[in-house]
Amino acid sequence: MLKALILFPFRLIRALLYPWYIRWIFALPWWVLGVLAIVLGSYLAQAVPNALANNMALELAQFDGPPPLRALHEFDPRRDVSEQDEVNIAATYDSSMAVITLDLTGPDMVAVPLFAKGRPEVAAVAYALPSQEAELLAYLSSQGAGVRHAVQVNGSLRQDGVFFERARAALTQNGMRSSQELVAIRPFLNGRQAGLGNQQLGEWLLLGAGGLLLAILIVATVRNFGRGRRSSRESIRMAAPVARSRTTKAPTTKALPSKAQSSPWGGPVKPQSNAGVPPALPPAKPAPAAKPDVVPVVEQRITSSGYRARTAEEIVREVFGPKSGR
Repeated sequence: MLKALILFPFRLIRALLYPWYIRWIFALPWWVLGVLAIVLGSYLAQAVPNALANNMALELAQFDGPPPLRALHEFDPRRDVSEQDEVNIAATYDSSMAVITLDLTGPDMVAVPLFAKGRPEVAAVAYALPSQEAELLAYLSSQGAGVRHAVQVNGSLRQDGVFFERARAALTQNGMRSSQELVAIRPFLNGRQAGLGNQQLGEWLLLGAGGLLLAILIVATVRNFGRGRRSSRESIRMAAPVARSRTTKAPTTKALPSKAQSSPWGGPVKPQSNAGVPPALPPAKPAPAAKPDVVPVVEQRITSSGYRARTAEEIVREVFGPKSGR
């Protein structure tokens, strides 16, 4: 128990600095890591120049100033929106209208309805995060006095079909009718410069995470590739003595067995009992040698038809001649 308490801080630091997904990456084969690094590097090689170009365009937009102010009933998205999706609109704000909540796929938003001049339906919504609701109301209320007054909204335009469907549904639930050309604006609550900078903040964060992942992939590729080569060399080096020992015969150190009890396999001969073994037969007497000049009499076989079969000696004499002539 004491050992676990002592090692707990070190294990926690290791888990934070070397999480499971980093261990999983380093466990992949080097060629898989190399392919992933090439694909990610190709993507970053195209995304980084685009991000730099967008950053330069944002700096130029900050220098040039906001787009011209346009009344909401005269607003045309094809004419009054900058390359950075920035708009500058004059509308009417009614503080008696309730703040609506937009249930979106991502983070939820709160929206305030805005009206065009001389029109009763909602022509636009100014939206923000739920945590920025007080700032959004203060941004609109500070531009005039009374329940209904004119406001100038400078922010980024959102052109998303799903967003407009959720906004129209929320307005209908609250008893408000929306225009067919509904406009959604996210005001620059913290100033125009900060608002334009936030547009590219997410892109730079994504590129930074991609660059960090690319560095991890490169390090893991080099590490696993070097480890594979080292393991191959060590396997060959460890296998060399084994191969030499198999091809080189060392002299035996065993003593030779005695002649009395010797075995062709180098071990002592086990004494065997004679139980169940039949007694040895006496040696056979050698047959008397036949005289070379005497031909043994062969019984002549005569068939019932009177034909006499010739003996082997007769056939040999007929083919090779008499023995004296050979």
